[in-house]
Amino acid sequence: MRCPNCYHETRPAAFCARCGAALPAGPAIPGAAGPVPLSPGQRAWLLLQCLPFAAWVGLLALALIFVEPIYGRPMPAPLLLLMGLVILVTGYRAVQCCRDLAAGRALVAEDVMERSWRSGQGKAMYFGSFERLGKLRLRGRDHVQSSNGWPYRVTYSPVSKTVWKLERLQPARGR
Repeated sequence: MRCPNCYHETRPAAFCARCGAALPAGPAIPGAAGPVPLSPGQRAWLLLQCLPFAAWVGLLALALIFVEPIYGRPMPAPLLLLMGLVILVTGYRAVQCCRDLAAGRALVAEDVMERSWRSGQGKAMYFGSFERLGKLRLRGRDHVQSSNGWPYRVTYSPVSKTVWKLERLQPARGR
């Protein structure tokens, strides 16, 4: 299926995996249930993911206002470029979360988890790869309790690709 917004070849789903645009209704997505509203806790988590962007923008504004009067010279260009890059990265994540927040709903689909893994050191992030849904961000407890190759009912936000609930289903016969 090709997304009408970005023309990216995508898996059959309700939203494009690349740009998050709603896809036209085609053949039914196997195991898909309707959307469910986001809980207040999920809304709060999405809003919390926007804070790093706001903090970096505030820090840049303060630096531009106060550095030159205090030190008598402007901020070094490499530092401004670095701060700009951080703002772009955190802004991208903030926009994704704001889009899911504005939609106010999460999608539910049944899919088989291909694998799950931990990324990073210290405060790690967890991810799961699903056959139809692709790569989604998991919570720590979902990563620990998940098993590769098993079917799951996945409640997730399509733009930020965040899994809210992961329920193991009975495997199909022949597994």
